[in-house]
Amino acid sequence: MEPDSRSGPRADPGALPNVALADLEGEWRVERVDGLLPPMAGVRKRIGGKEGTTRVGPLPGWPFCVQRREEGFALVYRPPFSSLVDEVRAEPGGSWIGRTVLAGRALGRFRMRRTEHRK
Repeated sequence: MEPDSRSGPRADPGALPNVALADLEGEWRVERVDGLLPPMAGVRKRIGGKEGTTRVGPLPGWPFCVQRREEGFALVYRPPFSSLVDEVRAEPGGSWIGRTVLAGRALGRFRMRRTEHRK
């Protein structure tokens, strides 16, 4: 399935449109769904407030800021990766579906699953 660069990260018509930033905060394991994304073994996201990082194994993280969007949030990476954006929206059951966009073109979709229990 080729990702559509015109549509958002839709995997389920039952996705939750109105969620708070606090629902996105925490530690997340990232799984590839489809498209041109590489395998995502060892990819984690840590989100706190309006910022976070994406880490691959023990490597230094790529920092991003979190921006509210119509149907979810955008994780906008800081330079030198500022043309890279992960658009995410909540799904039922506590996971998030997302798509990676590079310079306006969708590369593929991924899913984020919480790795920690919320207090």
